Amino acid sequence: MSEDSVENAETADDSEDNSGPASKAWWQFPDKDAAVEWMNDKVQKRLAREKSKYDPIVSEHAILKKRVADLEPFEQAQKTDTQRWEDERNALKAELERLQSFEKKTQRDNLVREIAEDKGLPARFYSRIQGEDADTITADIEDFLNVYNDGKTTKPASRKPTETDEKPAQKGYGGGGSSSDTDDKAVVRNVVKKFRENQNNSFVR
Repeated sequence: MSEDSVENAETADDSEDNSGPASKAWWQFPDKDAAVEWMNDKVQKRLAREKSKYDPIVSEHAILKKRVADLEPFEQAQKTDTQRWEDERNALKAELERLQSFEKKTQRDNLVREIAEDKGLPARFYSRIQGEDADTITADIEDFLNVYNDGKTTKPASRKPTETDEKPAQKGYGGGGSSSDTDDKAVVRNVVKKFRENQNNSFVR
């Protein structure tokens, strides 16, 4: 029903109500109850007309409310997908960082090996070399070799066995290593100790 038709209906109702008992004063009704009944009838008609105006709005509000309720599960599912994508992104990021760290370590180890082989550093000392680039690694290897070579020149001479000495047991059959192995390990420990002391002294200066 259009607004004009509603207004026309109101006018018609008012004119209809005013033609008859409405034209009389309240004291012209047969009794008080008749006057109250007439007034209640007018109020009910007015309320019915007002309700007819707002019924479409109420109906539209109910439709919109239902649509919002229908869309809520999809919104929750969208949030779940977003969280899942965020977790996957964080996992991929962590995996990428791990691979980058592994690649960096591998490249450094290869660089240490190449420089050490070029300088003549024994492979057993590779893990003791410090530095992250070619210059610092080269300098550390050269310092280590200087101390190592000095330690080799001061290596104590091993005592020659006499005829009365018992033949040492072979390694792997209950006996220890030869005296030359023991001396070599002592030299290595001494070299590493001196090398680190020299490094600490250089930092103090």
